[in-house]
Amino acid sequence: MKIKYIEIPCFIIDEILGDCKERRPEEACGILVGKTRDDVIDIEEAIPMINKLGSGHEFMIDPERLYHVWKTIDSQGKEITGVYHSHIYHSSEPSGKDIENMKITGLMHFIVGRDYEIRAFNFDECLKEIKIILKDWQASLP
Repeated sequence: MKIKYIEIPCFIIDEILGDCKERRPEEACGILVGKTRDDVIDIEEAIPMINKLGSGHEFMIDPERLYHVWKTIDSQGKEITGVYHSHIYHSSEPSGKDIENMKITGLMHFIVGRDYEIRAFNFDECLKEIKIILKDWQASLP
């Protein structure tokens, strides 16, 4: 699917960054929930997931927990719109394994680099970076 951009509230960015900081030195991972409308992903929620590998170099979302979360999300009329994860030792550029996972799942990857830079990528014929638009950013100012 060709995605032009992602809309995400600032408080969800804060939750993702908090999860990534809290789980260091392990790679954090989770799913992004919301809706896709035309060529826009609207993220409404980030749900932290268990990294079954417990590794600082790669992640695997626990499939049993993912299934239960998916059933709940589906019953609410929402969808899994993507995956987020952290790179503890590297930038937010996707690894070869990240690209393979995007090809297999078709899901967008929201990657938090070692410096907490966040970038989003999708694989649709080739790897593409997706623009991130923050919603309600004024509300998050002190």
